[in-house]
Amino acid sequence: DKDILQALIEEKAAKLRGHDAKDVQTGPAVRMDRNVIDKHIAWLQAHGQADKARLYEEMSRIIYERSQPS
Repeated sequence: DKDILQALIEEKAAKLRGHDAKDVQTGPAVRMDRNVIDKHIAWLQAHGQADKARLYEEMSRIIYERSQPS
């Protein structure tokens, strides 16, 4: 639903104001939840989106690495 997506985008944008993205990011990439990530990738591939699946995989890796303490 468009209204739900709009609300989610606005909520995430509000969290970013004044914060580094790595400090407020949540989700399977931060947790490196391979079960969820692999399901997302499989869905993308099954729907003819192999290029987006590769991008999702790479972005998940980068998000995870950035979320780790230095």
